[in-house]
Amino acid sequence: MMTPDSTSVHDLWQDSDIVVNVSWGPENLLRAPVRWVNMMADIVRDAKPAQPANIDLVLVDSAANFDLVSAVHSSADAGAVAIVILSVDAPTTAVYDAAQKRNIALASVAGELGGVQLARRWNTRLVQASDTRAEDALDLNEQLVRSLLANGGISGALRLALRALPEFEAVAFTYFGEVAGHRHPSARLIENVGGLYVAAKRLLSDRDWAEEEQPDGSTIVAGTISVGRDPEAFLVFHGPRALAPDEYQIFHQCQIAVLLALGRQQTFRRARRSAVEPLLRGAEDGTMSLADVRSQLQNIGFLAVEGYRVLCLTVPADLSAGELCSLAEDVLETSGTPVVGAIDEYVYCLVEETGSDQAQRLLDACSGRNRTEIQIGVSGVKADAVNLRVAMREALVAAGQVGEGAGPSKSGIQRIENLGIHAMLAPLLSSDATRSFIVGLLGPLRDRDMSEDSRLLETLIIYFEQGCHPGATAALLNIHRHSLANRLDRIQELVGSDPRDPEHLLTFSLAVKLWKEMDESKAQHDLGRIT
Repeated sequence: MMTPDSTSVHDLWQDSDIVVNVSWGPENLLRAPVRWVNMMADIVRDAKPAQPANIDLVLVDSAANFDLVSAVHSSADAGAVAIVILSVDAPTTAVYDAAQKRNIALASVAGELGGVQLARRWNTRLVQASDTRAEDALDLNEQLVRSLLANGGISGALRLALRALPEFEAVAFTYFGEVAGHRHPSARLIENVGGLYVAAKRLLSDRDWAEEEQPDGSTIVAGTISVGRDPEAFLVFHGPRALAPDEYQIFHQCQIAVLLALGRQQTFRRARRSAVEPLLRGAEDGTMSLADVRSQLQNIGFLAVEGYRVLCLTVPADLSAGELCSLAEDVLETSGTPVVGAIDEYVYCLVEETGSDQAQRLLDACSGRNRTEIQIGVSGVKADAVNLRVAMREALVAAGQVGEGAGPSKSGIQRIENLGIHAMLAPLLSSDATRSFIVGLLGPLRDRDMSEDSRLLETLIIYFEQGCHPGATAALLNIHRHSLANRLDRIQELVGSDPRDPEHLLTFSLAVKLWKEMDESKAQHDLGRIT
């Protein structure tokens, strides 16, 4: 008896109760799936069938006065892959030639078995096979979910699903080419991992699924796995043959398993981020003690034995901070445990100092997603949690100075050590003493401007930007030089020091510079905490 899940032409014809004489049929046709068996009379009655894709195999009763050559052509036109002629020992040469010409498998059944009876017999078995496949698919889905929930990972899911394809190897890649999971027929490492990734990127450059025969006769099947609008991973099957039609379901189920694994990973990351972001905010604004910062870094698994850096990424207007965090985690997770979180319109990443250029890897990944507008600031190397606040401020200042500085800065990346005076000022921006100094000197000007719109702080800033030249300052402010002198006199009255006095030039110049740095790094809101 034929097994219940047999659906190919060849298996359908291997019926122990019926002798089917195959006259002509190449391997690809005999392996083709059969979804339904139709009588020739039905095709003739409906010259334009409503569902021609369901016509796979046609039965023709030679006693029904059909022209058999015409029957071959009609069956091929309807999309059938095989035709069986009843009540004859063998078809004529003309019928045989027509089958070859139209590339349709040809067989005959001798005896008195009626077409309706045979069609019912074979269609019953096809329905049983379909039911069995559906049950098997549900069974496999349940097993894959159980495996993932038991932390079997993507590799465990691939091993489980590919038991039905023992000769195939499979690899799941992240978007950036890291191996997320794999399965080899002999439980060995897959040798040509890089080649499979390159093939997947090429095949999937403009589509979500592709299949290609390789020069050595093997076959690659590749598909994307997307979370939201962007592809997050690629799945690749590689084997000595093409997949049979029913086997594509296994590939699809593996795609779903990878998607579920990525979903679990994102849930874990969001949970970790919910702990990271209060930590970063507490370190940045000084409300968290050093002991708490150290304890929380240890709790989330960030050790940084060789030191660490902070990266600061600007978030584009059309991208959410969460999406940029996920992108950063995808790239950086292969080099340790990155601490990633968002504060306002910036994403901060704490990365272990490994000697590799993590910022460049991250920038390349952003460019690969057509996110060329993202800027990355890089702090100096720090050794302890006590320096986290300074490192975050350094990275923030550097992110605001991309393209500036004297060092060898790459497009999209700026390092604090290349920024000269900005590098010196960045640690000062994290100091409460600095904030007290700025508030004490410039706070009265800010308060008077808020109450009277007197533009005194703006005047002082432009005065020092123009090198303390009254003419250039007055012209830029569009006021008379006497009006400028009056404003500078009012500044002296409010703060008790004359910005024109050489003795106070350095004090005012430093205060203005720090104020501007805070403005560029969005840190001026912190000044309100100090009175």
